[in-house]
Amino acid sequence: MSISGKYLTAKIGTTVITDNYAWDAAEGGQMLGRTTGAFLGKRAEDFGVDELTIIIKGYMDVAAGAYTPVRRGTTITNLRLYRDESDSVPAYDVPVAKVANSRQGAEVEGKVEWQAEIHAYGGWTYNDPGA
Repeated sequence: MSISGKYLTAKIGTTVITDNYAWDAAEGGQMLGRTTGAFLGKRAEDFGVDELTIIIKGYMDVAAGAYTPVRRGTTITNLRLYRDESDSVPAYDVPVAKVANSRQGAEVEGKVEWQAEIHAYGGWTYNDPGA
């Protein structure tokens, strides 16, 4: 058994997002109020619109200029998130996504890092590693 994420990767199409070191995909969505008197004062909700929010983090090689632009406003096609770079199918396959927020930061005794918050634009596919 291995619980390490040391082989994770993220790709746009077949191109690896340079020096990405973390990704997080949060499936969520809208909850619609459905409470009526029949629920005897208890809240009831139904699922509304689904959403997928992805955070990708990476390093920027300032010497080589190696950096995959993931700036706010960028539309990404075929974003694929892998638990292990050798997986035959991605954990998440997102045909179209939009970068909602991006940030960069640096430290004197640290690294130059970037982070992007990306929202799926339409549908996406999730693949269970145990399937």
